[in-house]
Order: sequence, then structure tokens, then C-alpha cells
Amino acid sequence: MAIEERLERIEHLSAGSEEQRRKDREMDRALWRETQRQLNDLATRIAEVNQNLSARIAQLAEESAGRDRETDRRFHETDARIDKMISAMGGYIRDHPQRMTGTQPCLVIGLPILKISPQGYAAAVSKTQMSRRLR
Repeated sequence: MAIEERLERIEHLSAGSEEQRRKDREMDRALWRETQRQLNDLATRIAEVNQNLSARIAQLAEESAGRDRETDRRFHETDARIDKMISAMGGYIRDHPQRMTGTQPCLVIGLPILKISPQGYAAAVSKTQMSRRLR
């Protein structure tokens, strides 16, 4: 093989490798652009999910606060009813001591009560007040 034939063959091979490098470079750029587009789409979706999640968390916090206020209101109502009932029972015991000395249970405000001494009443009131302080 002559030198000129060898040079032509080398030129042909180098031209082919340059063409292959150009194609590879174009493919790499296309892949890079596609990857960037996908990353941007993903970032947008993550931002949307984050915004929706933040809104839902705020909504749940508001609902929870409302339920807490309602529960507190009901506890206060129940405490007030208990206080009135204890006061009424104490007043009944104070006003009717003869009814509390028999062997039969009596009804006070619709509740069956066994015989209670004034000291027992004081102990019951004290325990109720203590349990409220512990809450």
C-alpha cells in the first residue's frame, strides 16, 4: 500500500470519527436538555404538593383548635353542673339531717344516695375540688 493510499484511509477514518463525535455531542446535549426539563417539572410538582400540604396542615390545625375550644366549653359546663349538684346535695343534707340517719337510701336530685354524714359530705367535696386542681 502506497503512502497516498494510507493517507486517504487515515483521512477517511478521522472524518468518520469526527462525525461520530459530533453525533455523540448532539445526543449528550439533547439528553442534558431533557434531564433539565424533567428536573424543572419535578421541582414544580414538589412545590405544588408542598403548597397543598401546607394548606391542609393549616386547615387541620384550625379544625383541631375549634374542637379543643368546644371540649373546653363542655368541660366547664360539666364542672358547673357538678358544682351545683354537690351544693344542692350539701344543702339538702344540711336542711334534712333527720332523713340522713335512717336505714333507707333517699333520693336527692334524682340520684340515689346512701346515708352520708356531714363529715362524709365534706370529704366528697374536698376530693372533687382536688381532682379539678389536678387537671
